[in-house]
Amino acid sequence: MPHSEIITVLDLGTSKTRCVMAEVDGKGKCSVIGFGGAVSQGVSRGKVVDPAKASASFREAVSRAESVSGRRAERFHLGVAGGNVKSHNAVSAAEFMGGDGRVISEADKFEAMHALAERDLPEDRKILHAVARDYFLDGIRVPEPAGRRGKILEIDAHVVTASAEAVSNAMECARLGGARGETVLVNTTLAAAEASLFPEEMESGAALLEMGAGCTGLIVFSGGVPALTGVLTFGGANFTRDLSQRLGLSLAEAEDLKIIEGLTPAPMPSSPEKGAGGAGKAGDSWRRAHALRARATEILSVCRQEMVGNGLLNKVGSIVLTGGCAMFKGLTELAAEIFALPVRVGRPLAGSVPAGMVPSPGFSAAAGLILLAMKWTRPRDGSPGMKFPAGASRGGYHA
Repeated sequence: MPHSEIITVLDLGTSKTRCVMAEVDGKGKCSVIGFGGAVSQGVSRGKVVDPAKASASFREAVSRAESVSGRRAERFHLGVAGGNVKSHNAVSAAEFMGGDGRVISEADKFEAMHALAERDLPEDRKILHAVARDYFLDGIRVPEPAGRRGKILEIDAHVVTASAEAVSNAMECARLGGARGETVLVNTTLAAAEASLFPEEMESGAALLEMGAGCTGLIVFSGGVPALTGVLTFGGANFTRDLSQRLGLSLAEAEDLKIIEGLTPAPMPSSPEKGAGGAGKAGDSWRRAHALRARATEILSVCRQEMVGNGLLNKVGSIVLTGGCAMFKGLTELAAEIFALPVRVGRPLAGSVPAGMVPSPGFSAAAGLILLAMKWTRPRDGSPGMKFPAGASRGGYHA
């Protein structure tokens, strides 16, 4: 019987660092065996800014997960949200000389994708992901080129990059944190989509907003593949600071009220008998809700404008909100107003989430990191570098 494999993922958030260890048995069943958390240090707006401080949170979260599991973490999939994440779509062609070409191998796909992803890449950018959207072999669209004979392989891909500094800092954080073996960086918004979007939503067109403490990630799917990935440097921490600064509250008070009240104010007293005290408290609630609603409107409107600017709003049929802020009271209703589309809260989908993981919006990224780690494998013919997702008919590569 095939042996089991341990997968370790870390979600390096602005406020929390989460480590989840999962075991995949010989039949492909995945179960969570360890979980550890720590207060994040050295992370701002989803980006590691102080690797030494961030590594302390890394070590603490991993140590706790190892203690629970009784196993040792060796290979890491590290989720990063910020770092000026951007994307572009590109097409590249590779020509194979001689007669009618040759049978395309996994290595050929790797080389063609690598050339596409690295083409015209500025020195201050690093590749996080390159996802194949379409393949064409000798001008004919094919679902999978490997194993087919041809002369010219064209790949239409979605390339996701981050700043070189952000990538370097995240890798240094893992090194200082004692990471053993291979460390793979993964965009948490892509991971959250993997765990929270139904295949039918990806195919018909959907936008997912991963709303964390330090930033909000945006990914848009059309025709089953990503068309846009990006990040806004606004998140839950901005809501907290807005309440604190505008209403003279401590950060702790603002955080509690943000979670309890959200964007929905308490009802105003309907009769004088309730007294001025009741009216005053209700008025405070309305002022808090107004401050939170203003920030939420800004974040949602910027995401909408990104979609409009890239010609994607009319290709989307629904909006999915996930991440720690997705549960704010009144947020889905406001998003429905701004996008004029159906909106739901995204959680790890039943049947795909590893056994033992909490199906909460705040764990969508961690669940997705595990799912992607299970899919990505090295090329079967030994090509180095990018990870090929096993069994993906339309492809998807990780650099």
